[in-house]
Amino acid sequence: MGGRATNQGTKYQAGVGAWVAVHIIARAKLPDWKLPRGVPTAVSFEQGGAGDDVRVETSTGHVYEIQAKRTLKADGDF
Repeated sequence: MGGRATNQGTKYQAGVGAWVAVHIIARAKLPDWKLPRGVPTAVSFEQGGAGDDVRVETSTGHVYEIQAKRTLKADGDF
């Protein structure tokens, strides 16, 4: 599998990971997305979970799995 769509998806996923990495280096908290906040301490990719594109561990002990989709839209219940 490959092609243009895969290329765009992996570029976006890498961008999300880079954004998290900047927060790790700067020791900056993630934005308030109505989730417990903390400074990210680790970022990894493709871990096999439900939101396996990007996995973020924080200083508060929370772990977030992110499904990084460039065109994903969600309503208020998401």
